Amino acid sequence: MVAQGALTENIKWKLGGRVDADPVYFVSDFYPDAVKRDQRIDVFHRENYLDFSASGWDFRVGAQHIVWGEVVGLFFADVVSARDQREFILPSFDLIRIPQWAARAEYFKDDSHLELIWIPVPLFDKIGKPGSDFYPVPLPAPLPPAVESLFLEPQRPSRKLSHSNYGVRANTLVSGWDVAAFYYRSFSTQPTFYRQPASTFSGFVVQPRYDRIWQAGATLTKDFDTFVLRSEMVYTHGQNF
Repeated sequence: MVAQGALTENIKWKLGGRVDADPVYFVSDFYPDAVKRDQRIDVFHRENYLDFSASGWDFRVGAQHIVWGEVVGLFFADVVSARDQREFILPSFDLIRIPQWAARAEYFKDDSHLELIWIPVPLFDKIGKPGSDFYPVPLPAPLPPAVESLFLEPQRPSRKLSHSNYGVRANTLVSGWDVAAFYYRSFSTQPTFYRQPASTFSGFVVQPRYDRIWQAGATLTKDFDTFVLRSEMVYTHGQNF
């Protein structure tokens, strides 16, 4: 469900939400209860933002898609977006991407573009629960309760200003080549699974946590009439595996 309009000539708005239900998780006994509760019904926001302009800058504030990658179907340079990975790549890309609550400022001049973003409360990938079809850690199916109990809930960073995400991206057109570069400081949207000691039958539990990282990258696009060349390069520092 989407609605959009204008408050004034210079202020536009958009509201969006969605409800999904999967009957399999209502009737099946194959999945653990935590998986069924997580995936049987889902109510989630889509893009909800205000657009306005001031002093030659365009601003967007609210939940929004910020897509820095150029290659369709891949997410290498799409470093800002959180993703719903519970169904892997089966949904459309606009449903896989989770809009981030962000403030974005853009400046355009001739063939160049500058973009600044700030995300005070970042969102993270939805990875599902242990025993789901596409959980990041391969597990036996059906999942034994003893194995399920080894996996803790993801530990998210506390909400404070120093834990904000922020970044800058600039691109320009040079002889038909669209060249862009970016820098992004953030928490990884994908958790790292840390094994830590515990008083369990195995002697350990698995704790998903989000690493503080920075990323720098570049993209390149060129239209050759009969085909379009796209390339992406990203360097990530601080991501553990």
